[in-house]
Amino acid sequence: MKTKERMIHQYVREKFGPAVTVPHYSTLAGVWKEWFGPQGARQRYVRSAALETGKARVTITRPGQVVVLDTTPLPVKVLDDVFSAPISVDLTLALDAHTHSLVAFRLTPVSDSSVEVAMLLRDVLLPLPMRPGWGPEMEWPYPGVPAALVAEFAGHPVAGRPFFAPETVTSDHGSVYKNHHLVRVARRLGIDLLPARMMRPSDKAACERAFAGIQSLLLELLLGYRGVDVADRGVDPEGDAVWTVQEMEHLLATWIVKVFTDCGLCCS
Repeated sequence: MKTKERMIHQYVREKFGPAVTVPHYSTLAGVWKEWFGPQGARQRYVRSAALETGKARVTITRPGQVVVLDTTPLPVKVLDDVFSAPISVDLTLALDAHTHSLVAFRLTPVSDSSVEVAMLLRDVLLPLPMRPGWGPEMEWPYPGVPAALVAEFAGHPVAGRPFFAPETVTSDHGSVYKNHHLVRVARRLGIDLLPARMMRPSDKAACERAFAGIQSLLLELLLGYRGVDVADRGVDPEGDAVWTVQEMEHLLATWIVKVFTDCGLCCS
């Protein structure tokens, strides 16, 4: 609801000027619940979540047991690295279902492909190198495995992002996740592919919450934010775009290691 309030304030300022007052947050929240119900969700998601899912539950007991993959359009317009033209990119996340840590991500300037998803699985297996500008607070911090040992194994200082060999990968039913190339890569790596059930958003709920967290805590505050649909857009998100694809990738990597993982947002 805080996101909706921010968008309403932005719309009123752009449409009617800063002198027009906007109702208080509690008033807006009450009206929204009256219009759309107490859950505030879109009706198609409410219906799908209300379907009978049975009583069977999978108990996840260790990191790497289940890794969830999902792709969504990045709600921020970025600049192409070659022509500096505003473009849309896709964001693909890999989330460990046990620790809720983001173990890999990819930005794709065009629609995602099986090669990008295969490279995402490779990123899950490998430690993340420290980048220029990253301080010692972003180095490998996990107890039980000394940072010196991990750095010796990797050949470089390692950032504070978990890495492991996943046992099972869960994804939606997009064609990119059913591609023969990705299936062969997963088989070669010894990974079982387990598609989520149709119309069951609860199977990837943790990954959806990660997308929502990145959007509300980071992406909504950036220039070029275009929202999830036309109702959330500003006057000219293409003209506001200032981040290149490489800069956005570096910003996301820094935020995931320093804020999302280090501050415990992955366990919330």
